Amino acid sequence: MIIKFSAEWCLNCKLLTKYLNIKNIITEDIDYDDDISKVELYNIKKLPTLIILNNDIEIDRFEGYSEKRNNELYNFLEKNNIIKKLEISENF
Repeated sequence: MIIKFSAEWCLNCKLLTKYLNIKNIITEDIDYDDDISKVELYNIKKLPTLIILNNDIEIDRFEGYSEKRNNELYNFLEKNNIIKKLEISENF
């Protein structure tokens, strides 16, 4: 499961949502301003934040986002088996 913490006023949160939508990645969205108990539970310090959970245990997180970090985000998603590495044919 992927939890995404964001806020309506956060431009980088909207950019991250757009990136995830293009990649067809589904997240549980939590608004920073509307669910302070989960913000505190997961110790959210930056927006946006993605948290990967396995059996309700945090296994990884990605904090902050800008379009300059697309490669970092891709590597994070790939490392956690959210997306598969693009394979390029040798004959291509």
